[in-house]
Amino acid sequence: MTCQVPTTSLSFRRHSPPTLPNPPTIAARLDLSRPGERAAQDLLRRFGSGRWPVWRVLDLRRIGQMLYVAVQWRGVRAPFSVVEVSLKAPSLRWRYVLDAQAARSALNQLEAAKPARSRLAHLA
Repeated sequence: MTCQVPTTSLSFRRHSPPTLPNPPTIAARLDLSRPGERAAQDLLRRFGSGRWPVWRVLDLRRIGQMLYVAVQWRGVRAPFSVVEVSLKAPSLRWRYVLDAQAARSALNQLEAAKPARSRLAHLA
């Protein structure tokens, strides 16, 4: 025979979702009616969320038809890089950097230069 003792209070222990100390501001506008830009947004969302995210976005810039994203990879030996995502065709390239500050400064250099083509390989 089991004893069922009524509880006097319910547990309201809830875990709040993790929040960033400084959430990023909107750095790029995408026209989701265009298939390439919608695909880029889906890729960023898939890689940065879910149960096992591939990366965490540190910063983001749109220059022409490219998105440049400073990311921190999850579970990788060299965890920081600058990722170039094409807004026209499915294309993804990256270059590893030393730390988060180097990734952000690389984005600032790219934005200052406003390249017509990819300059990811030319960054020091």
